[in-house]
Amino acid sequence: MKTSVSILTRHLRAALTATAALSVMAVTPAIAQENETQEAAAKDDFEKIAVVGTRAAPRSVGDSAVPIDIISDEEFKNQGSTDMVSMLQTVVPSFNVNEQPINDASTLVRPANLRGMASDHTLVLVNGKRRHRSAVITFLGGGLSDGAQGPDISVIPAFALKQVEVLRDGAAAQYGSDAIAGVVNFVLKDASEGGVAEARYGSYYEGDGEMMQVSGNIGLPLGDDGFANFTAEYRTADPTSRSVQRDDAAGLIAAGNTFVADPAQIWGNPEIKDDIKLFANLGMELSNSSEAYLFGNYAEREVEGGFYYRNPHTRGGVNDGGVDDDGTPLLLVGDLDGVGTGVQCPTVRISDGNVLDDADYGLIADNSTAVGANCFAFNELFPGGFTPRFGGTITDMSLVFGTKGELANEIGYDVSVNLGQNEVDFAISNTVNPSLGPATPTSFKPGRYTQSEQTFDLGLTKPIDIGMADPLFLAGGFQYRHESYESFAGDTASYEIGPLASQGFGIGSNGFPGLSARSQGEASRHNIAFYLDAEMYLTENFLVAGAVRYEDFSDFGDTTKGKISARWQLTDTLALRGAFSTGFKAPTIGQTNVRNVTTAFGTDGELIDRATLPPTDPISVQKGGTVLTPEESESVSFGVVANFDNGLFFTAQSCS
Repeated sequence: MKTSVSILTRHLRAALTATAALSVMAVTPAIAQENETQEAAAKDDFEKIAVVGTRAAPRSVGDSAVPIDIISDEEFKNQGSTDMVSMLQTVVPSFNVNEQPINDASTLVRPANLRGMASDHTLVLVNGKRRHRSAVITFLGGGLSDGAQGPDISVIPAFALKQVEVLRDGAAAQYGSDAIAGVVNFVLKDASEGGVAEARYGSYYEGDGEMMQVSGNIGLPLGDDGFANFTAEYRTADPTSRSVQRDDAAGLIAAGNTFVADPAQIWGNPEIKDDIKLFANLGMELSNSSEAYLFGNYAEREVEGGFYYRNPHTRGGVNDGGVDDDGTPLLLVGDLDGVGTGVQCPTVRISDGNVLDDADYGLIADNSTAVGANCFAFNELFPGGFTPRFGGTITDMSLVFGTKGELANEIGYDVSVNLGQNEVDFAISNTVNPSLGPATPTSFKPGRYTQSEQTFDLGLTKPIDIGMADPLFLAGGFQYRHESYESFAGDTASYEIGPLASQGFGIGSNGFPGLSARSQGEASRHNIAFYLDAEMYLTENFLVAGAVRYEDFSDFGDTTKGKISARWQLTDTLALRGAFSTGFKAPTIGQTNVRNVTTAFGTDGELIDRATLPPTDPISVQKGGTVLTPEESESVSFGVVANFDNGLFFTAQSCS
């Protein structure tokens, strides 16, 4: 299904040819130099350097004691996809993500999975600093990510990246909660000169999903020895449809209901109306041994997708009135002046495949009569049923600033403050609050959720000569993190209990009921952490490393975890490596306090509403709910690294 294109999109599309030509002219002088750089890098790809996985000197992929993947910016440029999550799936082993055509809030922020674990079991860093979580909780995550609250990495534009480092090993003892599956570190570009612009346009062979994107990056000098690197991206994408007509909808059409859409339910990618991403990365030398840094982002996108079709005969709480004594289905009819008062409403039996042809339905549909004016069925508003349109606007922003360097006694330091916030403002249209009857709106704002995090980090490092092949490298530090999750009520009509509720009509915006005013509020917590890492070569060919981390959370207590890893260079070409660690995943403040009602298929195949409530809610306690506790884990990995003289390089790893 195609949608109309916004004025902004049309203007941008008209300018694509000129933009692309200008881009070519702008980058042509740099092509020769860039090609030389790529050729040099190609000869030494296996020596790519990563900082993730160790707090000692950065190590190459082959020299690391744990499995690390490094993806350069060139690998992103060579892909057809424009979405960061899909790009990573293409180039990172064990990283998977699925399209979410009809899946509640997962349509807005797709959950990504590393090593077969939930999306919030992978810690995301930007320039080595913890990335804040999304406000979206994945209520319908296909089993794997049900209830997960991970970061939204789709707000990171590929043009902003220098490289991406993926640690595929348990690392909670090094980095804290969420690192059970591993760590993904996005390293931002830090060039102080040059720039590039790009325009993309595409669509599917089916003729839908029309996409337009413009991106740009520029590096500028900041003082004598600093840089200011900026990236901007704008994208729109029309929805796709790979639908076939539902059997029940086809049956209605065959019975003479001409109001049923074809297809009644859309199965395809959602529409991205506007997707804006801005990133900045700044650094400046303060002295020969110290520097200041600052980086951050602002992103906003509006997404709209489809929901399940509401059959005009069988939708519970809207059209389904039960059955009579002989088992004939009944239409749900509302008595506007009250049951037993004034004009009485006829019983409408659905005796064939189209209730619109029923004589009793004709009585209530004729509003010129007393019966018609007093009796109401939603078939009068939506004679062919309806399919809600669900989406929302996501706003994401962050700011990290700090300083790092080395003191006179070889003590390295890194002090930083990290501020992050993600907000989702839901919207649903082409639906009703059934309890309001004919007075219901058809568009609602069912609520808004905000995740905020503030982190202070202090890290220290020190090499100590103890008479071995290399110094013992120690790293220690302290972290304080405060996070909050705030829920804002939807508009009144999205949760209001209308006059027809007592007659069996559903309450709230159908498909995604709004958050009520009495349920809104803010919950917060804080935690402190102390960590110590040690790493050294016992011999020239045998590297060992260890880490221990203590964290204390204000809402559920403390935990201590550890990790040990080693790498043994057997020959010039062959090395063995392995690691063992214990880990934990703290329940997020959103998971412990969120309230939500969603529509999904039940065990009998019918659509039903499901409520998610905090474990401390009285209803949850009555059903046996208890306070959430951390997930505990153990991780073991073992592998081999081979680097041959002919340039062949490979690794094999087993993780559990």
